[in-house]
Amino acid sequence: MEQGQHALAELKKVETQVQKHQEDFAKIKQAVPDDVALPALYDHIQQLAASSGLLLKSIQGEERKDPEEELSRLILQTNLTGSYEAFKQFLNAAARSPRLLNVRSLNIASSGDSGMLEITLEIVAYAKP
Repeated sequence: MEQGQHALAELKKVETQVQKHQEDFAKIKQAVPDDVALPALYDHIQQLAASSGLLLKSIQGEERKDPEEELSRLILQTNLTGSYEAFKQFLNAAARSPRLLNVRSLNIASSGDSGMLEITLEIVAYAKP
């Protein structure tokens, strides 16, 4: 009987700890969601660009699944136009994003006399399907 009460007390402690970490679990699930959902990811990148003052000219994505890894990589090719300051804001917003985003490659070119930049990014996001 005493062992049962001790086990119950331990289970209650674990339950309390799990409840304390629910917010952390939710953040992890948001950073690496269970489904690929490319359209939702496209919308997220569009919102980051627009809120930073960049124009998202194009975006294409593909899923790459490595059989040895549990995660799928979502490789996004994006073309953006905007100012240097807007691009810095975009990178800061992407770094603070609840979705885990990594910039794999970057190419910046001047768009002529307008002072605008043509930016090509390869962004990697992750999902755990």
